[in-house]
Amino acid sequence: MDKFFYASSETCADLWYLSGFCAPDAFLFFQTDKGAVAAVSCLELGRARKECRPSVKVADVQHLEEFFGIEAEPAGGNWFLRMVRTVCRGTGVWEWNVPASFPLEYADLLRGAGIQVTPCWNLTPERRIKSREEIEKVRRGERLAEAGLADDPNAWIAVPFSQFIPNEEITVGSLLVTLSFADPDQPFRAMDEATGSAAELSAFVGDSCFTKAGSSYILKRDTSASVYSGSEESMSVQLKVTPSGEKSCTYSLTVEASSDYLTFALNLTGSSGRADLDASLHIKNMVKAVLEMEARISTTNQKPQSAPPAGDKIEHPAGVVGSGILEF
Repeated sequence: MDKFFYASSETCADLWYLSGFCAPDAFLFFQTDKGAVAAVSCLELGRARKECRPSVKVADVQHLEEFFGIEAEPAGGNWFLRMVRTVCRGTGVWEWNVPASFPLEYADLLRGAGIQVTPCWNLTPERRIKSREEIEKVRRGERLAEAGLADDPNAWIAVPFSQFIPNEEITVGSLLVTLSFADPDQPFRAMDEATGSAAELSAFVGDSCFTKAGSSYILKRDTSASVYSGSEESMSVQLKVTPSGEKSCTYSLTVEASSDYLTFALNLTGSSGRADLDASLHIKNMVKAVLEMEARISTTNQKPQSAPPAGDKIEHPAGVVGSGILEF
């Protein structure tokens, strides 16, 4: 079955399942007997190459002709039709099965150009068969739901922490970032997000992303893109970390971004216990802003609360604790 998608995988479960790539914006995905390809914007190329399933090839949607090794079509006309026609010429497939949610406007456009699309309600029947990993994620979701159904909303809930920890490593950084945005009325959601964010962050700022330079470690990323208006956007980011002891370091972060209508610069330096920030933003004919900040961190004698106060009610939700020993 030749499958064609143009959707956001955040809202299209079949597309997320087939590609392994979660994106808020629509991207092109097609699958034939020769394999599967995700065609994304240049801004998403790096992340797509890391997150897509190993069997899925990733292409720049603006350079599909180069990907297929075919001649480019003449400029002009509808951009979506040109893109799909390039896929058809590259694959040799002119009849596609699309999800039932495929936009009618696009379907009529393609049919008018001789490209047949057939809506299907079930493009991924294989989703019904769950892997061991998927089954464990379902169980974990059930445990979270059970914990959230405690009888008394003012009671403490006793939860074996090991039941909620996924395979990814939890870091102090991931906990701090998550808790800073946490909703106090949704504590289990905050915990779930904290345990899952470390692996996502490691793809961008993990140890393997740094290059050693003398006694320092440097991470540098440069990106540029052409936006639909025809203007160029670019960004350069560099993070430098220099260890200065077993548990301390100095660091610097520089960010420079520019386009036809704005410039942005950020410089952050610091060490254990301090941070200095300078940032500037200039949007053409609109605003000029400068931010300067100094932060100092000192040791506190306050101890974290590791147990509920004496006399407070503690609930043990059914199915979560069982007869096992609590592990906090």
